Amino acid sequence: MTIECTAPEPVLRTRIAHRLRAGRDASDADDAVLDLQLRVSEGVTAEEGAIVLSTDCDLAALALRCEALAARLAAPPATIASKPTDTSRP
Repeated sequence: MTIECTAPEPVLRTRIAHRLRAGRDASDADDAVLDLQLRVSEGVTAEEGAIVLSTDCDLAALALRCEALAARLAAPPATIASKPTDTSRP
């Protein structure tokens, strides 16, 4: 099973800008790294049993989405879908 975390490009760029301004993150990722990642990125396919987790939200909503995903993953295997599932809503 694969969990693909997604966010729109403008959100990703804003996060990078905030992180770089703060100067407290060990990551050296910047816009150039994001550009490369976006060029070579391949979405997860249905055959790979992807669960898509949208991270384009505030921290409270993200926490709810993560809790819902954790509960789903803790469920018996027969209840976990094998096709892509969007968990963008809690």
